[in-house]
Amino acid sequence: MLWYDLLSKYPVRFLRQRPIGRYIADFYCPARKLVIEVDGKQHEQEDAKEYDSIRTEFFSSLGIEVIRFSNEDIINRWAFVCDVIKDLVPVSPS
Repeated sequence: MLWYDLLSKYPVRFLRQRPIGRYIADFYCPARKLVIEVDGKQHEQEDAKEYDSIRTEFFSSLGIEVIRFSNEDIINRWAFVCDVIKDLVPVSPS
């Protein structure tokens, strides 16, 4: 939903399933150096939280900001998710 309804058409380019180092980011905006991760329930487990933290540290070491949304955010708080992304990746006026 995030890709098809927002990011694939967004005026600032996003890449889907982008390899960065040994990790694959769900969505990456090179112009903003922003990774967007969409997490399912499995990311609530302690080992997954630790792995996500290591990934985030790696991306941060490259100067890449990481934001995370849960699947529930995408489904139940769609307008909020879109607003957050639009605030972080503003479209330049033409």
